[in-house]
This record gives sequence, structure tokens and C-alpha cells, in this order.
Amino acid sequence: MAQLALQALVVSMMVSVGLELEPADLLEGLKRWNASIVTVLLNLVIFPLFVLGVALLNNTLFPEGVMIGLLVCAVAPGGPTGPLFARMGGGDLKFATAMMCLLVVLGLLTAPAMLEWLAGEPDVGGGTIF
Repeated sequence: MAQLALQALVVSMMVSVGLELEPADLLEGLKRWNASIVTVLLNLVIFPLFVLGVALLNNTLFPEGVMIGLLVCAVAPGGPTGPLFARMGGGDLKFATAMMCLLVVLGLLTAPAMLEWLAGEPDVGGGTIF
């Protein structure tokens, strides 16, 4: 029941953000090219590499499943809470929403490729990925 309530909360909050914006606002949010490029690079390249580095340095502290789970989360950018936090913090709601939309679309293409590149194919014989 708590899971359903949490999902309803996220959906209702995103609807409230969506009611504040129009489609033209998303394009306006993308006009900040420097910030857009930095945001995309941080989310799609730098952060997954950082998580891989932490996983490789701490491979004895975390079980293999935890490291793989962290890596999967790292290569899957975006999320529905970015615009919510931007609105609560007085940030640029247009930019945050545009980045969320862009990262979700790019993540569909980059997440499988990054996961394959960073983790490689699992050893069917039961060996470790790292």
C-alpha cells in the first residue's frame, strides 16, 4: 500500500509541474547550451565512470550484486524528482524539466551501451563481471 501511495504522490506532483509548463517552455529550457551539455555529460559519462571507479576500488566491501545494481542505477539517468526539487528550491523549472525529458530519451539509447561497455558481458560460468 505504501508503494502505491508513493507512486501516486510522484505522479500527482509531476502533473502539478506539467500544469505549470507549456511545450514551448521545454524548448526554452534547452536554450542554455552550456548547462545542457554539462548536465548530459555528467549524467551519461562522468557519473557512471565515477560509480565504476568506486565499485572497482571497493570490490571487497560490496557483494557483486550490489556493485552491478549501483552500476545499473548510474547508467540510467534522470528521474521524475528533478523538476520537483528545482521548483521547491526556486531553481529553473523549465531547464530541469527539459533536462529530465532529454535525459530519459538519451538514456534509452545510452544506458544499454554504457552498461555493456563498463561491465562487459557476464561470465555464464559464474565468474565475476569486474
